[in-house]
Amino acid sequence: MKWYELVKIVHFLGLIAVIGFFVIYSRAGPKLRAATDLSEVKVWLGVLELSRPMVPGGAVMLLASGLTMAWIRWRGPYAFIGVGMVTLIIVWVLVARTAGAHLRAMKAGAMNSGDSGSVPAQLSRVILATRPWSTLFALNLATLGVLVVMTLKLSWVGAIATILVLSALGAFVGARLVESDRAKHTARSSDQQ
Repeated sequence: MKWYELVKIVHFLGLIAVIGFFVIYSRAGPKLRAATDLSEVKVWLGVLELSRPMVPGGAVMLLASGLTMAWIRWRGPYAFIGVGMVTLIIVWVLVARTAGAHLRAMKAGAMNSGDSGSVPAQLSRVILATRPWSTLFALNLATLGVLVVMTLKLSWVGAIATILVLSALGAFVGARLVESDRAKHTARSSDQQ
């Protein structure tokens, strides 16, 4: 039986779950940041809440299958294995801490603001906080970087450089997108006054 290929299927399923989380967050995030009333905010927060278990579930599948594939075929200190596993653990921890804390803060702000009406300024500040969103963009591109590293089987230097460069690019792009959304929000608020 071709165990390696069967385990690789689990590995791909884990990748789909982790990438799926980032796709949902990157698509729902702008909608949440553009929301003008509490009912919209709560809908998009619900979408983000549904995606939260995707990273831990995907990370467990990736880690277990990655270790199994390394044991079956790739015994040795290969960069794509080491960098991939370290990046996966960092992504898992930072998504749990950053996205989890940000989601809890946004949900608490939404629940304390009533059932409907415009989004209070305090809740808007929480939603439009740059750091959580830019961190998620950085982690998204770090995950993409691992896919590049695993596909190309880069050296240690190339693997680490790929992850760092893509993470920095993700953080930069994420911060610019949130700043753009904040500027639109400020302009919209000024027009309403």
